[in-house]
Amino acid sequence: MSVRTIYEQAELNDIKNNTPDRVLVMMITAWWHQQSEEFIPNYKDLAKEFRAMNFIKTDIAASPGIAATYEISRLPSFLFFKDKNELRGDRIEGLDEATLRCTLERLDKL
Repeated sequence: MSVRTIYEQAELNDIKNNTPDRVLVMMITAWWHQQSEEFIPNYKDLAKEFRAMNFIKTDIAASPGIAATYEISRLPSFLFFKDKNELRGDRIEGLDEATLRCTLERLDKL
């Protein structure tokens, strides 16, 4: 799977509505946040590995509404959705690759 970049809440809603049975992984980043930008190639690799999930990303500079809606306070942040709802207990704020991988492995079994 490739990683789709989204810019609007409507795009996110469309993805959630069209694939409610799949886990949706959203990376929230910023073009000026070096750690986030450096992790994007790894994120794309994870998307190839976990093919049963949909991976998207958004940049808070281009998508301030999404960042505000989800009250993003740290970058990068990773949000997970299933059946159109955020799995709030699985949210990851800040880059923690080990936790991200463990979360993806667990959610891959849903």
